[in-house]
Amino acid sequence: VENENIIPVDVAHTGKLEYGSKYSGGLHQFLMIKEGIEIVPDKKLSFPHLKFFNLFSKLVGLSGTVGTADERREFNEYYGVTTFDVPPHVQGKRTVHEPRLCPDTEAWYIEILKEIKQKYEEYRSILVILKTIEQTKILADKLKEDGLSCELLNGTQEKKEDEILSKAGAPRQITIATNLAGRGTDIVPRADAIETGGLHVIVGFLPMNDRVQRQAEGRAARQGNPGSVQMIIDKNDLPILSSFIPNLTIDVCYTIRQSEEKKKSKNRRMLTVKQVTHQDNIMKNYKSLLDEYDDDLIKKQITRNFREKYEEWDSELYKASIQELKNVTKKQKKEWNTFVELTKQQVENADFIKDHEILIELAKRYKENNDVKKAISICEHILEENPNHFNAAFYLRTW
Repeated sequence: VENENIIPVDVAHTGKLEYGSKYSGGLHQFLMIKEGIEIVPDKKLSFPHLKFFNLFSKLVGLSGTVGTADERREFNEYYGVTTFDVPPHVQGKRTVHEPRLCPDTEAWYIEILKEIKQKYEEYRSILVILKTIEQTKILADKLKEDGLSCELLNGTQEKKEDEILSKAGAPRQITIATNLAGRGTDIVPRADAIETGGLHVIVGFLPMNDRVQRQAEGRAARQGNPGSVQMIIDKNDLPILSSFIPNLTIDVCYTIRQSEEKKKSKNRRMLTVKQVTHQDNIMKNYKSLLDEYDDDLIKKQITRNFREKYEEWDSELYKASIQELKNVTKKQKKEWNTFVELTKQQVENADFIKDHEILIELAKRYKENNDVKKAISICEHILEENPNHFNAAFYLRTW
């Protein structure tokens, strides 16, 4: 809970506070009630990146990790843009060592500790990126048992991230992090650490795809400095692969990962296009419904009613798999038709406008038209029902 808001935390992986995110299925509102936080209706409609970006006539972007043919093709299909490579302004000096596969979790911890101690003796600065918060804590405890101190960067540490990163480039400085440090984190090695080889990054898992792997590797040897990367993987962290392939190698892991990523990419493209097309149709229908009415206050109330349904549909739509999508879109089309029918029936009623903010605007309109009784009646109604608008309704009534 922060500043009267519920902030989701990625406890399993990075430990990072996910500002701007919300729990779905009513869980976020439940937690707000539990913590005594006022539930305020969201006044915004959310759009997927694809829908939003394509509203612009020209698109320009920059990425340090989009490089595979499939990723470039997706940019072209989604946004109609081409890609090109910008060469680095200084020659890279990164050394990426052959990944190591460990037979079990115990051997994996032993291998990582061995790697840390070796680089510690070489006076290198060391960054270890692990998959979960729990793993970072276990490794920190094992280092402590061996008489080595370290800094934790897993979203649960007491020290501020900037303070930890400012020291992470010193010789013999050990930083153990979740993937919170796997993207965009800039650890600047000190001059004396550069002399001994720069920052050494240990990645303790096989990243989900090539892009995430490049992000993790990119923590080392930045801006032309020397540096190195060593991936150390626990076979138990690859349950599907290790179950069916007795003599598993890293090359086989890469091949299977690439194959899986291609399948996911294809399904993702199909799913995204269908989701956005359906969402676009709903928005067009919503605009057509608004165009049927001239009264701005009626339009505002329709928008408030629509927003509640839209948030529900949006969450449902983007949770659906490619197999579930057909039934979800069919259900939502039916619910949209019902929404339109009810709206057209209710607009004819005098009490269609129920949102108190809009009612205050309606009361002001009546006052300006010298219909004081109706204005006062609306204010009395708001004062009875909603204490949050007490001041606005009270002063308007008095006026």
